[in-house]
Amino acid sequence: MSKYQNFFNNLKEETNKEGEKILLIDAMNMFIRNFTIKNQVTPNGHHVGGMVGFLISLGYVSKLFRPDKIYIAFEGEGSSLKRKFIYPKYKANRNLKSLTKWQYFETKKEEDESLADQLDRLMSYLHCLPVVPIMVDGLEGDDVIGYISKQIEKDDNIVKSTIISADQDFLQLISNKTQIYSPRKRQTVGISDVIKGYGTHPNNFIIKKVIEGDSSDNVPGVRGIGPKKILKHLPELLNEDLFNMKSLYDKCDDHPLSPVFTSIKRFKHQLDINHKLMTLRDLEFSEFDNDIMDKAINSASPKPSPIDFMSLVNSDLINNSFKNPTSWINNCFNSIK
Repeated sequence: MSKYQNFFNNLKEETNKEGEKILLIDAMNMFIRNFTIKNQVTPNGHHVGGMVGFLISLGYVSKLFRPDKIYIAFEGEGSSLKRKFIYPKYKANRNLKSLTKWQYFETKKEEDESLADQLDRLMSYLHCLPVVPIMVDGLEGDDVIGYISKQIEKDDNIVKSTIISADQDFLQLISNKTQIYSPRKRQTVGISDVIKGYGTHPNNFIIKKVIEGDSSDNVPGVRGIGPKKILKHLPELLNEDLFNMKSLYDKCDDHPLSPVFTSIKRFKHQLDINHKLMTLRDLEFSEFDNDIMDKAINSASPKPSPIDFMSLVNSDLINNSFKNPTSWINNCFNSIK
């Protein structure tokens, strides 16, 4: 065997050792961000900022990370109902104010209709790309990403998974295999970044989050106990070893005279609710939902359809954003198998 043949055989082996790279897209986080900041209107007066911005952002992160597969997790029909059953005030503060700051939409209703129309149209574009959209009725996109992340951790063929989102809830999923990329900061976040930036290991980030609450989802935290007090009284959160809710309450029992631990224990009922609302690691789904997600995970990436994509671009009058759709698709998605 020639030295050149040996070289190529070794190269092939190294390539195989690299394994697969996966992108998990938090669809609503990416869409809402673009809908909010991208004031793009077509010549016939239709707002398309959310849809066009999403596609451009999708192409950017695909080109940046060069994945073998992309999953895009959307909110299913009635996605918040389960959590609202657990806590009726969950996300009760949403949809009260306009998302956009400019004066294009005269009413909140008009804005909501445009948002829904753009999301529907976006799906048509995604069906022309080599990506796998996933939407399960009754589940939030976060739930889907949590489930897929759990399956990825078990798959030895996958070496790296990147969640694309600015949502801090996903920090609890970070591991040696899974990282987060924030489009807002254009930064990748790993285990050491969570420890440095938040004072907790990703394995225990959920405990800090549960105590703090989440104002964006209208979930209350323990009054008077902020990040500094949490980290001061719970240094265990820095460790890789799991510090769960039972560990938290056990420590409260060990310090009955501490005002901080007394406040936490008094808030136990709400903290248990918070954990059910916030955790993405310990979720349980129906066999039916599992089958839907497993089928999507195991499906092959569809072949891109540049001609159909171009037809949509021409129909929607967004040619200035995609002057050469075929070239854009090839440049952005050529790593996908």
